[in-house]
Amino acid sequence: MNSIAIEINKVALGYGKKNLQEPIKKEVSLSGKYGELVALIGANGIGKSTLMKTVCGFIPPFSGEVLIHTNEISNIRNLSLNRRAKLISFVGTRIITDSIITVFDYVALGRFPHTGRLGLLTETDTKKVLEALESVELLHLQHKKMVAISDGEKQRAGIACALAQDTPVVILDEPTAYLDIAHKFDVVRLLRQIAHEQNKLLIYSTHDLNVALRLADKLWLMLADNCLQGAPEDLVLSGNFDKIFANYNINFSAEKSDFVFTRIAEGAINIVQNSIENIWLANAFERLNYEINTLNSAPMQAFFDQSQQLYILKTQSITIMHKSIYELISNFNSL
Repeated sequence: MNSIAIEINKVALGYGKKNLQEPIKKEVSLSGKYGELVALIGANGIGKSTLMKTVCGFIPPFSGEVLIHTNEISNIRNLSLNRRAKLISFVGTRIITDSIITVFDYVALGRFPHTGRLGLLTETDTKKVLEALESVELLHLQHKKMVAISDGEKQRAGIACALAQDTPVVILDEPTAYLDIAHKFDVVRLLRQIAHEQNKLLIYSTHDLNVALRLADKLWLMLADNCLQGAPEDLVLSGNFDKIFANYNINFSAEKSDFVFTRIAEGAINIVQNSIENIWLANAFERLNYEINTLNSAPMQAFFDQSQQLYILKTQSITIMHKSIYELISNFNSL
């Protein structure tokens, strides 16, 4: 991996004056490298946005420091606004959605640290805007109005605006919010590609753990009592995901790579999950709060018969064949 880009050293996060307010997090220590995509995850209200605003220098930490490594190491809070804007760009959750300005003009707003007071674009500025549009695959839409493009394209335009700012660090607050699953993967895949190909540190906050586990190089995991970091796989194996929703009936399943409800089993059924059909058959019974037993010791058995292409339910007294899982579950509920 490349060198350290952002270093958060024992930072206490919070708003207001430290002698009047208590920090919402104490001694947060995290880091990110150039060429990495970092996903910031945690429950609502845990402090993700506060952390991002602190890293950007928008709000001061109660204590500790945020360092950015370029040709030299600088404390974010000691930099001028213009210098900070040349090192870190920020994409908020609100992208312009109803503006009649063109996609090109919107992305060109990212050149503000470089254009001076008049905001006039030079040849270099125009080149940077076009390169940013090409990076997010929006070059063909540069003359369209922002109001006329899709939500996914608006998110890409927001990313392009940050890229046009030409900073080594890019921070994005929930860039996949309001997108469907296909566009969530598409946007995060794009972020990963930009981080790797342009050797930038990209940090984004998200609630889409499933996407982050598959595409992020590193996770920053915010919990009630501390903050952890590491490869997605390391944090899954550590068991710390169960702490994200510690006060709710939700646990993280390492096998499913997702959160599952904690339920009281209403019974048990034997399903050997040796095919994709049987895996989803087991999923259907888990939804009914049944414990899945693979050792053939449950009073009921269900399975998909490959030769007959039928779903079969067996009890001690009956055997019923079904054409679909829906049909099997419907009959099971009426037994």
